[in-house]
Amino acid sequence: MKRFTLRLGTFVTIVSLLFTAPSQARHREASSDPGDFDYFLPSLSLAPSFCALSPVNAAKQECRSLTRADFQQTPLTVHGLWPNRSRVSVNRQPHDCEGPPLGALPAQLQADLRRYMPSGPGLERHEWRKHGLCSGLSSEDYFATVVRLARDANETIGAVMRAKGMFGHSVRIDDLLDAAGAQDRALSRQSWSIASSRAAAATL
Repeated sequence: MKRFTLRLGTFVTIVSLLFTAPSQARHREASSDPGDFDYFLPSLSLAPSFCALSPVNAAKQECRSLTRADFQQTPLTVHGLWPNRSRVSVNRQPHDCEGPPLGALPAQLQADLRRYMPSGPGLERHEWRKHGLCSGLSSEDYFATVVRLARDANETIGAVMRAKGMFGHSVRIDDLLDAAGAQDRALSRQSWSIASSRAAAATL
């Protein structure tokens, strides 16, 4: 069963969705062996909130080129997909495993990544080096998983945002959670964990 965790920053909303990984390992040590993890933790953000977080973010190409149409089509974009272990502190999670650098990806996958991971090749290389190599997947399979999970999130949470007319308004996070829960019980408030209470609303 999928579990959903919502993490909030001052203005940026990151939706972290937990999925059981196809890994058999259950070691709790801080080793960085590829495939040694329990679940994937995708981190997704709402673009306008991410762009409003700081002048540095606002200056990024993905923010300067963001249009209302683009945001409404793809409200949730990817920051990363992290192999995680259960009951292990953040600083002991898998990272920086050994393996080859990111090579060329298929053209269609690159096109999908431009939509769902618009920060571009720099972020893709960083995420592959720091997290992707620890997945035990090939680079093509790892980023195909990124795209699949981002597409699923947009089809569920994004659909709720469209149906409730949230675009173009300042929306309280609680209201987004209530609307998502009413649409799908798997997204009910009881399925979310608030990691920070500093953000109460996001302008969508």
